[in-house]
Amino acid sequence: MIKDEKIILYENILASMNDGLITISSDGEMFMINPAAEEILEYSREQLEGKGWGEVFFLQGGNEEFNQVILDVIYERKIKYSRIVPYCTPSGKKKILAMNSSYLRDVAREDRPMIGMIVLFYDITEFYRLQEREKELLIK
Repeated sequence: MIKDEKIILYENILASMNDGLITISSDGEMFMINPAAEEILEYSREQLEGKGWGEVFFLQGGNEEFNQVILDVIYERKIKYSRIVPYCTPSGKKKILAMNSSYLRDVAREDRPMIGMIVLFYDITEFYRLQEREKELLIK
């Protein structure tokens, strides 16, 4: 497979995913955002690409747990870190996201600093609400 075909294949894989995906460079810049991420987070690729994670999400209130996942991965060098967290969209809509994040480093060199991180997330708001309603019905 030639290089251009691989790039097209990767782009198609990212575009077809239901999970939101954002990659973050070692300096905190978001550089790969798939369409599902745009839809879930309610930000366009243009609003995120090239911006720092903190520049966008730390300024937006109500996302402390969402941001903490990123901080935990960075400071504790976590790999395959999973959490369910609340997320508040720019329009004020409340969502529940299942997040999976990993610290990325050069696997050939353990001593090398972070080269980036990957953040995957899925909107489980409706599932969460149904589960809460079910619990309420069982309690009654």
